[in-house]
Amino acid sequence: MKIGVRGPVFTGNFDFQGLILMASGAQGAGVGLLEIPLMDPEGFDASEARKVLDDSELSLSASPGITADKDMSITNPAVVSAGRETLFCCLNHLAEMGGSDLWGVLYSAMKKYDATSIPQGLANNQKGI
Repeated sequence: MKIGVRGPVFTGNFDFQGLILMASGAQGAGVGLLEIPLMDPEGFDASEARKVLDDSELSLSASPGITADKDMSITNPAVVSAGRETLFCCLNHLAEMGGSDLWGVLYSAMKKYDATSIPQGLANNQKGI
C-alpha cells in the first residue's frame, strides 16, 4: 500500500519550480505517491516534469483543473468538446510522465453548482469519461 499526497501541500505554484518542490516535499515526507494538479494542461510540459520525477522513486497520479469553459456537465457542445479534449490532454501528460491514475473532478468545473445536473449533462459526463 502506498500513501500519497497532493502536490500543492508543498507549494502553491504549478510551474516547473513548483513541481520540484512537490517532488522533494513528497520524498521528504516519506510518501510513495504524488498527485500532480494539471491546472493548465495545455501549458504543462510533461517531458520536463518527467525529468524531475525520474530522479525520484515516487509513483504518480494527476488531477485535471477543469474550468467552466470546459465543463462537460452542461449542454453546450463546444464546451463539452473542450472538456473532452482537456481530459485527453491530461491523460497524455500522465502517460508521458509515467503515471498511472487520473482522478478528481473529471467531468465538471471545480465550483459549486446551484442545481443538480440535467439528464443531457449526465449523458455528456458519461460519454466524455
